[in-house]
Amino acid sequence: MFSKNIRTIYLYLVCLITLFLVVGGIISAIYSTANLIFPTTYYSNYYNELKYDDKYLSLTGAEALQYEQQFKELYEKQHEQDILREKNRNIKDIVYSLAFVVVALPIYAYNWKKIEQEKTLEKNAESVGE
Repeated sequence: MFSKNIRTIYLYLVCLITLFLVVGGIISAIYSTANLIFPTTYYSNYYNELKYDDKYLSLTGAEALQYEQQFKELYEKQHEQDILREKNRNIKDIVYSLAFVVVALPIYAYNWKKIEQEKTLEKNAESVGE
């Protein structure tokens, strides 16, 4: 009788933990999907960084315009790379979150099925005992 209670407690605890993992994985997947749809990459205007560049401040005329154009192209390229990096990270986060669901859900289902089977066996044993 005592070992049966421990087994039942164990099964319920495993179900509770795996249920938390499933819910956490779903919440995390939703959050990562939202970040993928609405990216949070913040960047300042390249002019803000350019005005503190010592090399730019020492140039005049056409040299300054050429340097400014090169700086702008480099800045935009880096910004595009940042967006791509964030997108890739969000996709990895979604896969990671769904992995929790995929792994924990079958464990939960298996243990819950065992609990239901034990309840049925107990009811049958009580019916026969009467």
